[in-house]
Amino acid sequence: MSERLPEVTLFLETRAQSPEVWHELAEISPSMVEIAESIGELTGTWNPVEIYTPDPNNLKHEQEKFFEAFDRGEDYNPFFEYPVAHSMNMDQPRAVLLERLGEVRRIKPQNEKDRLFRVALYTKIRDDLATCDLVDGIKTGDEALIGKSIRHKYGESDPILVEYAEKIYRDMIVDAEVPEADSREVLLTSKQQKTLKDAKISAGEMKEDFEWALNQYGILRTETNPTGYQVHLDDSVTAIDVRDKSDDPMTVYIPKDRVDSAARVCELITHEIEGHARQSMNGMKMFMLGGGRLKMDNEALYEGLGMREEESFKFRFFGDSSGSPAPWYTLAVDLASKSASFSEVFKDIFDRQMRVQLKVAPEQDLKIDFQEHAKQIEKAKKSTWTATYRTSRGHVDTSNPLGFAMTKDLGYLHGWLIDKQLREAGFGGINEMAVIQSGGLQMLARLGVEATEMPYPHKDIVKKYIFEVLLPRLESKQPSDS
Repeated sequence: MSERLPEVTLFLETRAQSPEVWHELAEISPSMVEIAESIGELTGTWNPVEIYTPDPNNLKHEQEKFFEAFDRGEDYNPFFEYPVAHSMNMDQPRAVLLERLGEVRRIKPQNEKDRLFRVALYTKIRDDLATCDLVDGIKTGDEALIGKSIRHKYGESDPILVEYAEKIYRDMIVDAEVPEADSREVLLTSKQQKTLKDAKISAGEMKEDFEWALNQYGILRTETNPTGYQVHLDDSVTAIDVRDKSDDPMTVYIPKDRVDSAARVCELITHEIEGHARQSMNGMKMFMLGGGRLKMDNEALYEGLGMREEESFKFRFFGDSSGSPAPWYTLAVDLASKSASFSEVFKDIFDRQMRVQLKVAPEQDLKIDFQEHAKQIEKAKKSTWTATYRTSRGHVDTSNPLGFAMTKDLGYLHGWLIDKQLREAGFGGINEMAVIQSGGLQMLARLGVEATEMPYPHKDIVKKYIFEVLLPRLESKQPSDS
């Protein structure tokens, strides 16, 4: 598929005309900088993912109820509880945001940088107002207000993305051939690959490894370096997450009981640290609004860079060129956007995942033997639950009467595609400079900013981690032959 996504087309058109005006962020009016700093103070702890993530105990209970109903062949739409949203009062923050928005509207830009910063700041405040709507919608059970907020923050389903996802899904069924890396180019031997796949790393070791990686880039928060990320083990999170905005901003969260293979930890270092944390720190240092507490919440290109790092790691170290992200989130969002309920979305994605595992084309009858295919069924149920639940986050009525979805996870495929096209056009470095929003590519093109100016260029620290830290540590744990 060769269609160029609109964001890339507009970026290339603007880039061709852009003046070389960027040197440093210095010509911004002090009044706008003051407003931006005040917005960071006001909303820097608001993380929408925390707001629309259900209570962990509620989520576990509803998953059990859903699976029991599903196994009986019955429909059940779960009910989610959102304690973070219900603990927040947005009346006073909303009033302040509206006041500051009015001030931004009245500012008359003095130069091109001033004008573009004004546009970005205006967009940031509108994004925070949408977060207010999200909280109020959840608290009052107003599905229309929740849907409006999600569409503003993350956009809607896109036919081009759905077409890509459908192609990826069909390729998974037939095991479409992908080019293999030349074994001479793979950086790990077969023995080393097996070592990394077999070895397990605890949450405590993972924390130390993430801190090592952050320190290699100079972005680990310490007493002498107050600007950067810290790493926390937490029993309330369900996944590893780089959070610029939270009760404790600029923190990498790791589930307290997390255990992963050493190979997966390497992937996570590339995705979360060399991708997300580095990109956000670049944006905060270069543009103020491109990361940290002032980062906006649409993370499509942010996830695109993370997927690029992960894909590169798999190819260079394991010869794995499987490439594109899984299609399930995009397909689930498309269904929910067409008014499918939680149960209906689950059944569709479950059917697709079983077809992939059993290699049954969509045009053929799918026959499932509950004894013979027990392992495949359990695997598909768990994976399908994740896709369906994430698509339904924020809903107070998962029967989905108003036909909308949590579209944030479209960012994995959307961001990967945009990042891929930017790299093909020779502008891959642009996506490392900041957490870029819709329209942000064109703003960077107008500024004429170059990737060589970023304060935290890519260092490929995962290679150093594997050969200087991880493999020696794992080899020291192995019993000697004697």
